[in-house]
Amino acid sequence: MNRPIIGHININFLEGKFEALKHLVEDKLDVLVVTETKIDASYPTSQFAIKGFGTPFRQDRNKHGGGVLIYIREHLSCRQIPFHNKPNDIEGIFVELCLRKKKWLIFGGYNPIS
Repeated sequence: MNRPIIGHININFLEGKFEALKHLVEDKLDVLVVTETKIDASYPTSQFAIKGFGTPFRQDRNKHGGGVLIYIREHLSCRQIPFHNKPNDIEGIFVELCLRKKKWLIFGGYNPIS
């Protein structure tokens, strides 16, 4: 694979829409960024597993807004990169994706409007 297929969706509360999301992406994307998940630590990561993808990287907020998940195909080499000095009003996750000796930096972010 030379170029990953990357998708993004603002889901506006993941829990009630997860099954539909799984069927939408299972065999079509390599990377999926989901924003405004509106989940917190009370939701186990295993509840949001998608076949063919590794454990998602996640940054939660709460049921009132925000939250980011990033799914990467399980056969792709990746790691989360720490996000230092980020503004307080930005939620986000950086993931380094390695493809054929090249590194891609993927950012999944959410900026709530005050």
